[in-house]
Amino acid sequence: MKKEVKKITALVLALMLLLSAVTVLNVGADSKKTVNVTVQNFRMTTDDGAPWTGVLVDREVELKDDDSMESV
Repeated sequence: MKKEVKKITALVLALMLLLSAVTVLNVGADSKKTVNVTVQNFRMTTDDGAPWTGVLVDREVELKDDDSMESV
């Protein structure tokens, strides 16, 4: 019984390792580089003095080679 559990555990771990490698390979195949930019406030309300609540910005931005965090 213990040998069967070890074999099944080894098989599951091997499959997980294989699937994670395939995912990494697919990510590098996309030539378009994008980042999702989200600005949100769920901590303070307007009653507490916040200028806004909820999601202010939520969009995908295409990156250029010379972009930085501030320029995006």
